[in-house]
Amino acid sequence: MLKSLQKYLSRGLTKVEIMENPATRRQLSGRPLRAESGFSLLEVLVAFSILALSLGTLMQIFSKGLELASMGDRYSRALVLAESTLATIGYTQPIETGESSGAFDNVYDWSIKIQPHNLEDLDPSSLDLSLYQVQVMVAWENRRVFLETLRFGPGT
Repeated sequence: MLKSLQKYLSRGLTKVEIMENPATRRQLSGRPLRAESGFSLLEVLVAFSILALSLGTLMQIFSKGLELASMGDRYSRALVLAESTLATIGYTQPIETGESSGAFDNVYDWSIKIQPHNLEDLDPSSLDLSLYQVQVMVAWENRRVFLETLRFGPGT
């Protein structure tokens, strides 16, 4: 190291100039010279590959999350429509044995099925009321929501 330093000093360079120059400082330290121009092409390609795979995976996760949120929203809407249809039976729609169907909009279809429900331990002639089984189904695309309840209606 001393010989190298004397070589640079003999060229007329000061010690400060020698130590400020990275190349001469490296030569004086005894470490081998190599280019320090940044990342190699291979390192950059590997980094971009990892980034692309990570972003692709994240996009799939967000896409699936949005799809599931949308499906949950449709189920919630169908359930609210079924509950509101069931609530109208016996109030705005008479309780009569039979089936009826219709559509709420271009997406949801509904159907109602009302049939007498028999109670084995109850004599229907002693009551002025009958018990009916009411089923409501709301369908959209290839999915369905069913609700079922018992309601008292006029006796037969």
